[in-house]
Amino acid sequence: CLHWDNGIILTALPLSWRWRLAIAAGRETIFANRWRGLLAASLGGAFPVAREGGLRRAIETLRAQLERDFSVLIYPEGKLTVGGPMQPFKAGTGLLAALSGRPVVPMRVKVRQLSLADRIGWPLRGDVEVVFGDPLRFASGSDPRDVTRSIEAAVAAL
Repeated sequence: CLHWDNGIILTALPLSWRWRLAIAAGRETIFANRWRGLLAASLGGAFPVAREGGLRRAIETLRAQLERDFSVLIYPEGKLTVGGPMQPFKAGTGLLAALSGRPVVPMRVKVRQLSLADRIGWPLRGDVEVVFGDPLRFASGSDPRDVTRSIEAAVAAL
Protein backbone atom coordinates (compact mmCIF):
# COMPACT_ATOMS: atom_id res chain seq x y z
CA CYS A 1 0.00 0.00 0.00
CA LEU A 2 1.56 3.28 -1.06
CA HIS A 3 -0.93 5.50 0.75
CA TRP A 4 2.20 6.47 2.67
CA ASP A 5 2.97 8.97 -0.11
CA ASN A 6 1.27 11.73 1.87
CA GLY A 7 3.58 11.13 4.82
CA ILE A 8 6.61 11.06 2.53
CA ILE A 9 5.55 14.36 0.96
CA LEU A 10 4.81 15.95 4.32
CA THR A 11 8.26 15.09 5.64
CA ALA A 12 9.83 16.66 2.52
CA LEU A 13 8.14 19.99 3.30
CA PRO A 14 9.36 22.57 5.82
CA LEU A 15 7.58 22.09 9.15
CA SER A 16 5.86 25.48 8.94
CA TRP A 17 4.24 24.54 5.62
CA ARG A 18 2.86 21.21 6.84
CA TRP A 19 0.24 22.89 9.03
CA ARG A 20 -1.24 24.75 6.05
CA LEU A 21 -1.46 21.79 3.67
CA ALA A 22 -4.78 20.15 2.81
CA ILE A 23 -4.59 16.84 0.97
CA ALA A 24 -7.30 15.84 -1.48
CA ALA A 25 -8.13 12.17 -0.91
CA GLY A 26 -10.53 9.90 -2.75
CA ARG A 27 -14.01 9.86 -1.27
CA GLU A 28 -14.50 6.44 -2.88
CA THR A 29 -11.29 4.94 -1.47
CA ILE A 30 -9.73 6.57 1.59
CA PHE A 31 -13.00 7.97 2.94
CA ALA A 32 -15.08 4.90 2.01
CA ASN A 33 -13.85 3.41 5.28
CA ARG A 34 -14.91 5.65 8.18
CA TRP A 35 -11.88 4.85 10.35
CA ARG A 36 -9.36 5.24 7.56
CA GLY A 37 -10.98 8.54 6.58
CA LEU A 38 -10.88 9.77 10.16
CA LEU A 39 -7.23 8.80 10.45
CA ALA A 40 -6.35 10.47 7.12
CA ALA A 41 -8.17 13.65 8.12
CA SER A 42 -6.79 13.92 11.64
CA LEU A 43 -3.19 12.86 11.01
CA GLY A 44 -2.66 13.92 7.42
CA GLY A 45 -4.96 16.87 6.81
CA ALA A 46 -6.90 14.95 4.17
CA PHE A 47 -10.36 15.91 2.97
CA PRO A 48 -12.69 13.90 0.70
CA VAL A 49 -13.00 14.66 -3.01
CA ALA A 50 -14.98 12.60 -5.52
CA ARG A 51 -12.77 11.26 -8.31
CA GLU A 52 -15.48 10.83 -10.89
CA GLY A 53 -18.56 12.90 -11.58
CA GLY A 54 -19.56 15.91 -9.56
CA LEU A 55 -16.68 18.04 -10.86
CA ARG A 56 -18.35 21.27 -9.75
CA ARG A 57 -18.66 20.05 -6.17
CA ALA A 58 -15.04 18.81 -6.16
CA ILE A 59 -13.82 22.19 -7.46
CA GLU A 60 -15.86 24.01 -4.80
CA THR A 61 -14.40 21.78 -2.09
CA LEU A 62 -10.86 22.44 -3.30
CA ARG A 63 -11.46 26.18 -3.65
CA ALA A 64 -12.79 26.32 -0.09
CA GLN A 65 -9.45 24.99 1.14
CA LEU A 66 -7.59 27.63 -0.89
CA GLU A 67 -9.82 30.38 0.50
CA ARG A 68 -8.79 29.28 3.99
CA ASP A 69 -5.18 29.96 2.87
CA PHE A 70 -4.27 26.31 2.71
CA SER A 71 -2.10 24.87 -0.01
CA VAL A 72 -3.81 21.91 -1.64
CA LEU A 73 -2.04 18.69 -2.55
CA ILE A 74 -3.80 16.77 -5.30
CA TYR A 75 -2.92 13.65 -7.23
CA PRO A 76 -3.64 14.94 -10.75
CA GLU A 77 -3.76 11.44 -12.22
CA GLY A 78 -6.81 10.83 -10.05
CA LYS A 79 -5.05 8.09 -8.10
CA LEU A 80 -1.65 6.97 -6.94
CA THR A 81 0.46 5.53 -9.73
CA VAL A 82 2.90 2.89 -8.57
CA GLY A 83 5.54 1.93 -11.09
CA GLY A 84 5.02 2.18 -14.80
CA PRO A 85 4.44 5.34 -16.78
CA MET A 86 2.72 8.44 -15.48
CA GLN A 87 -1.02 8.37 -16.23
CA PRO A 88 -2.81 11.24 -18.03
CA PHE A 89 -3.82 14.07 -15.73
CA LYS A 90 -7.51 14.65 -15.03
CA ALA A 91 -9.07 17.76 -16.58
CA GLY A 92 -9.99 19.15 -13.17
CA THR A 93 -6.30 19.76 -12.51
CA GLY A 94 -6.11 22.61 -15.01
CA LEU A 95 -9.59 23.84 -14.18
CA LEU A 96 -8.72 24.30 -10.51
CA ALA A 97 -5.44 26.03 -11.37
CA ALA A 98 -7.11 28.33 -13.91
CA LEU A 99 -9.97 29.24 -11.56
CA SER A 100 -7.88 29.73 -8.44
CA GLY A 101 -5.19 32.00 -9.85
CA ARG A 102 -2.79 30.39 -7.38
CA PRO A 103 0.68 29.18 -8.34
CA VAL A 104 1.05 25.45 -8.93
CA VAL A 105 4.18 23.72 -7.66
CA PRO A 106 4.87 20.59 -9.70
CA MET A 107 6.04 17.69 -7.57
CA ARG A 108 6.96 14.10 -8.17
CA VAL A 109 7.54 11.24 -5.77
CA LYS A 110 10.07 8.95 -7.40
CA VAL A 111 10.11 5.42 -6.04
CA ARG A 112 13.13 3.73 -7.54
CA GLN A 113 12.72 0.55 -5.54
CA LEU A 114 9.59 -0.72 -3.89
CA SER A 115 10.19 -1.65 -0.28
CA LEU A 116 8.90 -4.50 1.80
CA ALA A 117 6.06 -2.14 2.79
CA ASP A 118 4.17 -3.14 -0.35
CA ARG A 119 4.00 -6.71 0.86
CA ILE A 120 3.39 -6.15 4.57
CA GLY A 121 1.49 -2.84 4.52
CA TRP A 122 3.89 -0.95 6.79
CA PRO A 123 6.40 1.69 5.65
CA LEU A 124 10.06 0.79 5.67
CA ARG A 125 12.99 2.84 4.47
CA GLY A 126 13.10 2.62 0.70
CA ASP A 127 14.65 4.34 -2.24
CA VAL A 128 12.33 7.36 -2.49
CA GLU A 129 12.96 10.91 -3.69
CA VAL A 130 10.57 13.88 -3.61
CA VAL A 131 11.32 16.43 -6.34
CA PHE A 132 9.77 19.90 -6.50
CA GLY A 133 9.70 22.08 -9.62
CA ASP A 134 9.47 25.83 -9.97
CA PRO A 135 6.04 27.35 -9.35
CA LEU A 136 3.85 27.70 -12.43
CA ARG A 137 1.50 30.64 -12.82
CA PHE A 138 -1.41 30.83 -15.22
CA ALA A 139 -3.25 33.92 -16.43
CA SER A 140 -6.86 34.38 -15.50
CA GLY A 141 -9.03 32.91 -18.22
CA SER A 142 -6.42 30.37 -19.34
CA ASP A 143 -7.81 27.34 -21.15
CA PRO A 144 -7.98 24.58 -18.49
CA ARG A 145 -6.90 21.94 -21.03
CA ASP A 146 -3.75 23.91 -21.83
CA VAL A 147 -3.11 24.41 -18.11
CA THR A 148 -3.49 20.68 -17.47
CA ARG A 149 -1.04 19.88 -20.28
CA SER A 150 1.47 22.42 -18.95
CA ILE A 151 1.32 20.99 -15.43
CA GLU A 152 1.58 17.45 -16.76
CA ALA A 153 4.66 18.36 -18.85
CA ALA A 154 6.29 20.07 -15.85
CA VAL A 155 5.77 17.00 -13.64
CA ALA A 156 7.01 14.66 -16.37
CA ALA A 157 10.19 16.74 -16.67
CA LEU A 158 11.06 16.28 -12.98
